[in-house]
Amino acid sequence: MEAIITIPEEFYNELRRHLFKGRKEQGAFLFATDSGTSSNINLNVEGIYLVKSTGWDVQESSYLELNEQEKVKVMITARNKNCNLVECHSHRSTHGMAQFSPSDVVGLEQFVSYVRWKLPGKKYAALVWTKTSVYGQLWNTDNPIPIPVREVRIIKKDGRCKIVKPSIRERLFSWSATLFKRGDK
Repeated sequence: MEAIITIPEEFYNELRRHLFKGRKEQGAFLFATDSGTSSNINLNVEGIYLVKSTGWDVQESSYLELNEQEKVKVMITARNKNCNLVECHSHRSTHGMAQFSPSDVVGLEQFVSYVRWKLPGKKYAALVWTKTSVYGQLWNTDNPIPIPVREVRIIKKDGRCKIVKPSIRERLFSWSATLFKRGDK
């Protein structure tokens, strides 16, 4: 099973502008409804929240840590909208390949538990973006193992679709491979 995330072009453009402003990592959250088939989970983005510089306990060029007030605000918004949550953040990689950093993996292990507690029954996805690439995983409520995000679809106003896919190399760098490299499980 794989995940597909669909983003309207206006949200995508707003997201990209935000993620790559300044010299520090940036972050945002997308609120999405889901539909799916037996082989895919489809998240359809219906809202966006751009985290301001005041929303971080730590914001550096290679590390972000969301403050407690922002966590609460994002969870309440997702609950009120009855939506799944998609976290997005930028990496300033010079080689262009998007992948979770070791600090991302540790942070995700904690944040996934927090989301499952605050948004029971909802899916959570995390996407890391470079200027030329995207990589992501999705956590489904009935499976502790994350599902790879196969592609992000950007829906243009005229109905056409632009597809952004992780490269084969990025897709081989899976969550389980990251855990294996760390020596866990």
